[in-house]
Amino acid sequence: MSPENTGHTNLIERLLRGDGVELTPEQISAFLTVNHRNAESLLAAFRTSNDLTYLREAKERFPDDPRVQFAAIFRSDSTEERSQWLDRLRQTAPDNALPDYLSALDDLKAGRTAEGVQELNAAAAKTGYQDYVLDSIQSAEEAYR
Repeated sequence: MSPENTGHTNLIERLLRGDGVELTPEQISAFLTVNHRNAESLLAAFRTSNDLTYLREAKERFPDDPRVQFAAIFRSDSTEERSQWLDRLRQTAPDNALPDYLSALDDLKAGRTAEGVQELNAAAAKTGYQDYVLDSIQSAEEAYR
């Protein structure tokens, strides 16, 4: 099979190697139409194209969706914006320890040890942990199909 082959087997092999595989605008448009431009399809479009326009649309249309909040945390333009998305995720998913762990990381990196330890203790006291990775994998798989 030649490296140019874009069949399913070759695509999976490229993804497993960590090679970027971007969808064409036409493929993304069709995917978004079928999925009614919902939060997860916009995030999949962003992840499969690296086009921030889709993430911006998801943030504007679905700011209360924890998957959107999670994606926004990692693509924030400033530490203040990141902190705002972390707070939103904390409110949307109060049992999820992830925002506390991420806040602790930010505090510890900034030298705010006491605050970081408080965040770690808050995270340890929670019963859930959700990083939304399975949702991302599933939606990307659907987009690639």
